[in-house]
Amino acid sequence: MPPALQSSDRKLLIAAAVLLLVIGAVSTLGETESGGRFPAFSSYSTAKDGAKAAYLLLQESGFAVERWDQPLERLPQASGESGVVLILAAPKIPESKLAVSEEEDGLERFLRNGGRVIAAGAEAASILPQASRPPALHEEKKPASDENADEDEAETAAEPPSETHAAIAPSAITRGAPIIEMKGAPMPQVSAESRVVEYADRAVISYRVDSGEVIWWADGFPLTNAGLRRASNLELFLNSVRSRKHSPAATRILWDEHFHGETADLSTYLMHTPLPWLAAQVLLVFAAMLVTLGRRHGPLVSLNARKSRLSPLEFVETLGDLYTRKHAAPEALETVYQGFRFLAARRLGIPPGAAPESLAAAASTRFAPEPALVDLLRECDHAERFHDVQEKRALWLVGELHSLAAKWGL
Repeated sequence: MPPALQSSDRKLLIAAAVLLLVIGAVSTLGETESGGRFPAFSSYSTAKDGAKAAYLLLQESGFAVERWDQPLERLPQASGESGVVLILAAPKIPESKLAVSEEEDGLERFLRNGGRVIAAGAEAASILPQASRPPALHEEKKPASDENADEDEAETAAEPPSETHAAIAPSAITRGAPIIEMKGAPMPQVSAESRVVEYADRAVISYRVDSGEVIWWADGFPLTNAGLRRASNLELFLNSVRSRKHSPAATRILWDEHFHGETADLSTYLMHTPLPWLAAQVLLVFAAMLVTLGRRHGPLVSLNARKSRLSPLEFVETLGDLYTRKHAAPEALETVYQGFRFLAARRLGIPPGAAPESLAAAASTRFAPEPALVDLLRECDHAERFHDVQEKRALWLVGELHSLAAKWGL
């Protein structure tokens, strides 16, 4: 019967199991959407300034569209069989110069590898390659009287009205969209030699960055739920998204939500930390612990498929020679007697140190009565204590103990 699991081992197993459960629960946490009102131009928002209608339209049109909530440095690269389009709908660019530099480097690498970027709003120019953010439009404020102060504040806070812009020349972007409607915005400073002005007042421009393309809109109004159906805004949106090299099914569209405050889910974030390696190490330690405990408490199984009697016999002969040379018959009897007492006590359910009379009584109750058992056990007990047994007598006693052990199945 294997010994019971020790308390320290049980605590270690419970702690490892709890840790594994925590890691599993954290890794299976799903993506959560932010509560409350979504920001403007968000693909989650159904408000007038939201863009959920445009996002669903891309899905129904056969495009492989998905929301992108990670930094731009992790953008996938385009290949010969498929294209990748990134939509930056009026992003909120961080104020940190280091963060802007990292995002700009990732975006430039994406463009040079054949990607296409649709950027809307003046703020998007902060991270566009070969472009710089334009200065804010200067608005002259007139002094307001006390009576009309509230009205003037409302007018100042109101958004500028949208304007119509006519296509300047036929192109892939202006096809089917001669007039678009969007709000005015300052033009970014673009240093690209391939710059093309698509609409009047520089409302839409495009330029190349190696094998990639940037399409800049002065404002993201054409892709909002309210502006998508104005003038030819829908055609402008689809023309900007379509690829001349790839079909809609082969065009992967990434709608940026990272700059709208959405972040990658916890499991995605943890995959970029040392936690997966920690989980692997914990699993390895847990497996090693199970193997160790299994060898300590599990059944004993011989690793040798073919049994050999050579080594055990040599060991027995060597041990017997040692006992003979030393004339250690009492020691040999003591070894056999102690083993017999331990096995018999465990089989009978009594303490191993029980007196010979108690052991004999329990054996007579459990097995067939042995009249000479008490005398045999007393003689073995006396020989163990005083070491005064002769070799022939010790050999006879060992034989008797062996016979009893075989008869009782010890």
